[in-house]
Amino acid sequence: MKTAMLSKTGTCILKPSNLISLLAGLLLSVSASAQKSETPYSMVYFYLTDDEDHARQILASIKEMGVTRVHALVYWWQAETLGGEYWKKDYSANSIGDGFYKSLDHFVNISREMGLTPSFRIGSSREWNGLWHPADASGSIEPYAKWVTSLAERYKGKIDHYVIGDEENVRWSSKEYFDTMFVPLAKAIRQGDPQTKIASCGVSSSPATAWNLDLIKLGLPKYGDGIACNFWSMQLDDLHELSGLMKQVRQVWPEAKFYGNGMVYAENRGIDDQWQAAVAAQSMFNLWDIGWDSAPYYLYNFSIAADTKQNYGIAELPARDKSMVKTAAWRAYQAIAHVFNDRQAMKDSTVKITAAPAIEAKVEDGGVLKLSPPDLSIRAFERGDELIVYMVYRNVRTARDGRVNVNISSDQWRDPELIPLLDYTARRKMTSVVKDGQLLLSDISVSLQPTIVLLKRAAK
Repeated sequence: MKTAMLSKTGTCILKPSNLISLLAGLLLSVSASAQKSETPYSMVYFYLTDDEDHARQILASIKEMGVTRVHALVYWWQAETLGGEYWKKDYSANSIGDGFYKSLDHFVNISREMGLTPSFRIGSSREWNGLWHPADASGSIEPYAKWVTSLAERYKGKIDHYVIGDEENVRWSSKEYFDTMFVPLAKAIRQGDPQTKIASCGVSSSPATAWNLDLIKLGLPKYGDGIACNFWSMQLDDLHELSGLMKQVRQVWPEAKFYGNGMVYAENRGIDDQWQAAVAAQSMFNLWDIGWDSAPYYLYNFSIAADTKQNYGIAELPARDKSMVKTAAWRAYQAIAHVFNDRQAMKDSTVKITAAPAIEAKVEDGGVLKLSPPDLSIRAFERGDELIVYMVYRNVRTARDGRVNVNISSDQWRDPELIPLLDYTARRKMTSVVKDGQLLLSDISVSLQPTIVLLKRAAK
């Protein structure tokens, strides 16, 4: 995942009857939490601040998207200076030491209060030229591991999972990473919080299948719970590659979880960038569809990446004196997250659905030119008395759009409504005809941006 610079400036007495009611309420709360549906929708959170109100404002805007997870980067050198002054050039005092912990406390506690699931990525020696801490020249991982244990103890029971490092496969073989970094820090985390989940680093050039499989052979399942990958949007186009990775991992490790440190990296070229909206929507749907566990989108806020000099953000953060600025991509992500929000409650539909070009033109030789591109991808899901149809041209590198007539080979579905990708709360009624036991929808616009149609089961 790309590294972003942090900003310089972020006694009661109860009656028995009341006690019984309180305990019952707590049990219900625990039960509801245990049954909470999980989705992969996550966001990389670079906005640690000791200002509680501002932290709440930012996290509320993220939750509004439909995100269920948030992923923060935590650094030993930020928590403890060890007497060093390395931080004074670029960082304010309130982002170091106690100020850092205060900011992290806000992140964890407010996230959980809002129903968001926090996770951590812990830093590596890549950030300081091979040192785990700039003020510790020993290069020994033992002091670092001791701090990692204290971190896990501080947030015991509150962090869903830890990802150990980022893109370590760039500099290390799987065995070097496993022995040097993963095992010592996995043990340290487990000592501080035995119940949290642990993943290997988010690999570069994902899915890095061979490197990940080597880690599993070396004994990753003994110390951890899953792997992590960093995917560019172009990789998320190739579901065969992603599904192939998951299949190979599950063949040797059925319980494996799939996490990440950064996903998508779709460049923003303006508030109404329709291409970025298409990429965000397709990428997050694909990750949901294949069953990825946690996919932190990179990046929320407008900022320029240090290496690629590109802006991957999908919003301008809210502040005390200004409202949040949302892009088309933000709204597209929101639509996917809210519509496809509970994979366990949705099942693949067996209803046959086909699409044919709605626009044709006669040519000189008497033939017909069909003006909608081929290869439209169609997915359909049933949830209770609803049928949700998702249609899109998947390859985001090639601009394609057209109009199609859709045939649903069943007469049990009625009242089709279009869910606009950039305003998921709106519903636009669609005209339809039932003929010969089939439902026909005419002249539907399809493009790189997903077209989502909601239908209701016909009354018996």
